[in-house]
Amino acid sequence: MKKSKSYLPCVILSVLMVFTLIGTSAAFTFQHFMNYDYAVTICKQHQLDSKVNQSLQKYFDDKVNTTGIPSDIYMKSISNQWIDDTMKLSLKSGFDFLTNKNTDSYNFNPDFSAVDSSLDSFFSDYAEKNGYQKDSVFENKLDSAKQNAHQAIKDYTDILKFNTLYSEGVLKSVRTYTLLATSPILSIAILACLAILFALTLFFCRKNKIFTLYWIATSILVSSAIILIPCIYLKATNYFDSFVIKQEQIFIAFTSYMYSAVNFLITLQIILSAAAVIMLAICTIFSKSKKSTANV
Repeated sequence: MKKSKSYLPCVILSVLMVFTLIGTSAAFTFQHFMNYDYAVTICKQHQLDSKVNQSLQKYFDDKVNTTGIPSDIYMKSISNQWIDDTMKLSLKSGFDFLTNKNTDSYNFNPDFSAVDSSLDSFFSDYAEKNGYQKDSVFENKLDSAKQNAHQAIKDYTDILKFNTLYSEGVLKSVRTYTLLATSPILSIAILACLAILFALTLFFCRKNKIFTLYWIATSILVSSAIILIPCIYLKATNYFDSFVIKQEQIFIAFTSYMYSAVNFLITLQIILSAAAVIMLAICTIFSKSKKSTANV
């Protein structure tokens, strides 16, 4: 086969197929995980609403000596269901902004009316019991307490840090790329490219079509190896466990996402590799059969 005029074109096409297959796997994986529904699944699997509740309880407990406001004033208005709804609002706002071209802004504005009402009652009761006037100083302290509570709750319920990333301008910067990566046009373009490469390989192997399987299988095995090696390393070394943010709910959300993506890629490459081995086996069997027939 190496003596054939088709050998060099097939090598070139095979190399192109390797990079295209790597791109296909990356795009498919990104599209699979870059969505609101999968993030909600992670929340449910790891009961992140309870973990956020515990984290907020500890946060407000630690702030009692500084603010003078008992943690129960905040927490009696924050149920697990409210936390779950707020986390979902954060996720929905973030993914809509990143993947929906019709959503031009990121809006994460939870309903803090119950928390505000609780703080209003606490400050009002405190002022009446201690004879404080409800003047501008009083109103400023109340507003400050509300704003601090709002920010803390948003920070703890924003499990993928969309709000922080948006305020830092990161979401705006990557939005162009995420819109492209999740677009059906990209998937169609990649599949079309693969189809063209397969067709060209078949053309150059037209005198012995069975070798088309050989080149396709070889490309799959090489691309799978390139992807599998770093993925196995990431999983074997628990690489993402070194994630710097140690807030439990954020750490779990991030690492779950990363390890799920790695496991997905590994599974995908194993399936493709198995298909490639079958192609090579078919190619070998047909080649030997052809040689045997020729010798008869």
